[in-house]
Amino acid sequence: ERNPDVILINDYADGDLSTPQQKQAFLESYAPLKEVPAVRDKRFFALPYAALVEGPRNPAAIEAFARFLAGG
Repeated sequence: ERNPDVILINDYADGDLSTPQQKQAFLESYAPLKEVPAVRDKRFFALPYAALVEGPRNPAAIEAFARFLAGG
């Protein structure tokens, strides 16, 4: 059973079709996930697709995610 404290959202930047906010809203409205800590506590973090694939943006993305996890 998976029970994440945080959900990382991949932002493909495909316009209005699927924004991070829309993905978060779907996860919050999906009844089977209602009691998952990340959903219950609204702990979502979005990163652009380019930051999640191998490349020069990885270090900055990791630092940003670490700050989020640390509460900053």
